[in-house]
Amino acid sequence: MNFTIIKQIWDAYFIYIIIALIIIVSIIVSNYRIVREKNNAAEVADTFYSILKAGDYKNTYKLFTKSFSAGLDTAKMNNEYRNRYQQMGTIKTDSVIKWESHVAEGDSGWACTLYYVVHYSKGTLNEMITLSKENDSIKINNYQILKQ
Repeated sequence: MNFTIIKQIWDAYFIYIIIALIIIVSIIVSNYRIVREKNNAAEVADTFYSILKAGDYKNTYKLFTKSFSAGLDTAKMNNEYRNRYQQMGTIKTDSVIKWESHVAEGDSGWACTLYYVVHYSKGTLNEMITLSKENDSIKINNYQILKQ
């Protein structure tokens, strides 16, 4: 093969090859960051469920963002926790069935929503936890029991 032809092709498409490589590397780095953040968010959610399993409801509040805590009536939330325990029993297992990462408003610019199926001793519930960054740590920004 004639190396002159290869050199001409290289010279003609060099900039396109460099741009394509930059885009590919950017996508890989971005996906790695998203998956890493999702795993960090899952660790916070796992801590949340561990605290619920232990029945230490007051310690769940340290995992919440300031904005989520500000609108929260802790006495009402404690009653919700207790009522669920009475109606559903203890948490046996919890597992992520779906997760979404998206751009969020605010300082972090990032949020992750984890959808869980939670098996209690008396039944199963689908639950959703949304997490976002606050002061370089991941916190729970929303927690909901989804309709069955």
